[in-house]
Amino acid sequence: MVTSQFRVQDWYDIIGEKTIADTILDWLIHQSHRLELKVESMHKKRGINRAEN
Repeated sequence: MVTSQFRVQDWYDIIGEKTIADTILDWLIHQSHRLELKVESMHKKRGINRAEN
């Protein structure tokens, strides 16, 4: 099981190298089941500031 707080399309910018990102995403996503949650961040809801943690 792999979880991420980033959308799949954002991984290209995070990884930085398109070929490597394609390889990783192909390996992870091929024949997988994806669940994308569309909810507001609990940090935003609770007013949690990362600098405070």
